[in-house]
Amino acid sequence: MSDIHILEGDDDANEFNVAFHVPVPSEDNSVGVNLQTCVTQDPTAQIHPLVVKGGTNSDVPWISQQEITAMNDGEIVEYQDAFTRTPGETPAQDLVHIKDKWHVVEAKAAEFLRNRYKYWGRDDSRS
Repeated sequence: MSDIHILEGDDDANEFNVAFHVPVPSEDNSVGVNLQTCVTQDPTAQIHPLVVKGGTNSDVPWISQQEITAMNDGEIVEYQDAFTRTPGETPAQDLVHIKDKWHVVEAKAAEFLRNRYKYWGRDDSRS
């Protein structure tokens, strides 16, 4: 399973559309519902402003069955962003920058999902 997928680049090979597959924290929200369960129950599929995609809504045409299963189970979500490389840097340096960006995306996505689903599943009719 891959965390980073390069989808396409511009004509100069300096900017790329990247799909990041980031983990959904396996933790309960304020009302005791696991965040991964929240992702699987959310009918909106796209979460603005991060444009995080869950379920089988991946734009990666070569996505593995393992990744599809993880998305369906709410274990990972997809976030797409542009990556602009610095001309003259090596592919190895580019990869370091892309991995650094993945870690930033991972933290932002976790925070966003925690906030979005803070009260998901709350049912006052049971009290």
